[in-house]
Amino acid sequence: MATVISISAILVQNYREEIMPLRQMTVFGAAVLLAGLLLAAPPATANDDAYTREIRAEGEKTERLDRAREEIRRSEEQERARENKDNKTAGPAPAGKTQEDFEKLLRKDSPASYRFYADFTPERRSGIFKLYLKEKRMSVVKRKIVDTYLGI
Repeated sequence: MATVISISAILVQNYREEIMPLRQMTVFGAAVLLAGLLLAAPPATANDDAYTREIRAEGEKTERLDRAREEIRRSEEQERARENKDNKTAGPAPAGKTQEDFEKLLRKDSPASYRFYADFTPERRSGIFKLYLKEKRMSVVKRKIVDTYLGI
């Protein structure tokens, strides 16, 4: 009987050493597979609810403003270069310049700023035009357009 017990003991020991790790590996593998499936699945969100639409719209507005700011920065650099070259103020408004001419110039030179400007009321547009006549610098006008659009 001692031989039978020792063989049983050996079999139990082998079972613990070989079968138990296999079970643990199977459970671990199943857990990894489940976690992978959960991570790979898209989150269950409503892509078209009002909140996400507002977030998306705000992001698009921010991108438009960033492009406009970049355009203003480039414009200011170009004006400074012209001023240094000519040693005088760039972009003076010629006598008799109309608001329509100003709008054409703004649309041609700065389409992003013009898009903001086009959203303004006629009174605000008139104020921007008066600033252009006073300052005679398009970079100042573009900065004012962005500031006005942002409500600053």
